[in-house]
Amino acid sequence: MDKVRVYILSIMIGFWALTLNAQKPVSKVRTYAVVVGISDYACESDLNLCTSDAMALANLFDSVYHAKVKLLLNQDATTDNILNAIDSTFSEAKPNDIVFLFFSGHGFLGGFCDYEFKCSGCKYLTFDLISQSFSKSKAKRKFILADACHSGKIRNNNKHEVDSLVNEKIKKSQIMLFLSSRGSESSWETSSMKNGFFTTYLLEAFSGKADLNQNGKLTAVELFKYVHTKVVEATMGRQHPVMWGNFNKGLVISNF
Repeated sequence: MDKVRVYILSIMIGFWALTLNAQKPVSKVRTYAVVVGISDYACESDLNLCTSDAMALANLFDSVYHAKVKLLLNQDATTDNILNAIDSTFSEAKPNDIVFLFFSGHGFLGGFCDYEFKCSGCKYLTFDLISQSFSKSKAKRKFILADACHSGKIRNNNKHEVDSLVNEKIKKSQIMLFLSSRGSESSWETSSMKNGFFTTYLLEAFSGKADLNQNGKLTAVELFKYVHTKVVEATMGRQHPVMWGNFNKGLVISNF
């Protein structure tokens, strides 16, 4: 009889433990994205595919990663609106979550060109302002993706600043930057394409094609290898994406 009681008691304890574990909240990584695309500028020359780039990436983040996405296009993409979107959207992120800023449009030395770029009294969207907004988020994985001519120039906040100091600023920002071209290069596209070359292969990468070892995870190295190789080949060596920041080679950017 004692053995029977002990057996029943052990079953009851086991069931209670399972129930207790089932009631514990499951930790889930969430993705938050602010996506910006500017084809029609107020005071700068217009572009062709930037709004298409932004809408395509916003749709991918929404449909595949079930991310919370804030999309800003053309006249809505002012510096203040972009910074406010970063502040409000990324404020919800927890330490294990992932935050992205994607920008498609013109680039300039030390930042990106918002809708009002070159207009009287405009406010410049500098990397310093962006990083200040990023720093408010609790997320540990922070990324900037940019399809913009001369986007590599975002590294240079001051023309007289040496590369070592610029690189140190980026390291301290705790942001990984993946930029479509070197500072001296244009970001190419053709009239037959729906998106620029960089965005086209970025979409493929985030859809799973860059998962080179097929382990269901996209790392920073895999993202760079896939997109860089494809863009260089497609543009016949005229465009070279660059990746900068303080991160390890095994950094996981997304899970498939």
